Amino acid sequence: MKFKQAIFSFIFFVVLITFGCSVNINVFNALVTVSPTDFDFGQIEVTTSSGAQTFIVTNDTESAETITDISITGADAGDFSAVPTGAGAWNVGAFGGTFSIDVTFTPLTLGAKTATLDITLTTVTLHVSLSGTGSTIAMFEIAPATPFDFGTALVNGSGVTQDFTVTNNGSQDLTLTNINLATGTDFTITAGGGAGPFTVTSGGGTYVITVQFLPLSSGAKTDTLHIEHDGSNVSSPFDGVLDGLGAAPEFNLIPDLTAYDFGDQFMASTTRKTFSIYNSGDSDLIISSIGLSNTTDYTYQGAATPFTVPANSTREFSVLFNPASVANNLTGNVTIQHNAGADRVVSCTGDGLALPAPIPIHSEDFQANDGGYSAYGISGGANSWQYGDPVSAPVNDHTPLDTRAVTLSTIVISLSMP
Repeated sequence: MKFKQAIFSFIFFVVLITFGCSVNINVFNALVTVSPTDFDFGQIEVTTSSGAQTFIVTNDTESAETITDISITGADAGDFSAVPTGAGAWNVGAFGGTFSIDVTFTPLTLGAKTATLDITLTTVTLHVSLSGTGSTIAMFEIAPATPFDFGTALVNGSGVTQDFTVTNNGSQDLTLTNINLATGTDFTITAGGGAGPFTVTSGGGTYVITVQFLPLSSGAKTDTLHIEHDGSNVSSPFDGVLDGLGAAPEFNLIPDLTAYDFGDQFMASTTRKTFSIYNSGDSDLIISSIGLSNTTDYTYQGAATPFTVPANSTREFSVLFNPASVANNLTGNVTIQHNAGADRVVSCTGDGLALPAPIPIHSEDFQANDGGYSAYGISGGANSWQYGDPVSAPVNDHTPLDTRAVTLSTIVISLSMP
């Protein structure tokens, strides 16, 4: 396309010469342009610089151009500055070559400002109209920046709190209104919110908004902090995204019991039941206490509380039944307190049995003149046993040599030789 433009210009020039017309060299100059040709920087705080505006010089002729001067002229030239963005020589190549210039506006005083950007090339001088207004404005700045990540917070925990500070470095007071959250479910404004108006004084005044992240369930959470304001440096309203992750432990008792019967148990002996606590959640499960309502007949055996069960982990404990008395229905509750919801209670019961009474045993002498074994008697309830032949000697003539306590499963017989 650029080549065709060059050919057309050449043919047009030949036609003009052929018919004796004079040629104005500015026909070619029209193919050297700058864009945009004018620019308004708007209202800028006095002594504060605007963002840079880029102006692009384009050369659509068949000959390279050289920029010999870049200047700003006019009554308010001192409020504007121009800086070439390209390094090296200020050359603009033929057939579409370009060259960029950045201009900034820094008003030194209040009021409307105008100037002209002059770009002088080999064959032409280009002009750009510049304007802007120096003013006193309110400035809205907020920290920390958004989107803001609150990180991980425990469901039913104490939450995570963050202060957001609005600062006004402008020369007039800043007004804030309608400070709220889009949903307000998992995030809450605990201070600094409301309809307002709230004033942030000029010259560095601040206003603090406190937001708490307290998730109601596990998973990713999001909300938007909404603030309306009259600051001139950024658009209103401000809508900052807030993120966070809800995490919760999950309590599981294995076996999943609410009652357990230990059955019959002799006094002074012990039986046990072992339980496992499994955390199927995604944050630490805190076991704050494991208590027994009856510590006379039941004993807790396990880690001292409080203790932690990490996510996807298990800890064990045991309950021992050691009846201290002979009685039926010796009850006791095991109460487990934790941070994953309501306490877990397991009701225990068991019967205490008496130990069996000892069986009396008597020993008889084996006498030389008895001619045989002594009679041996054992009181065995409805049964009795005899070993050997009865002796004729009186009982009181026999000297006991050994007497032992016998359980139901044991019979001890003592014999003696003369």
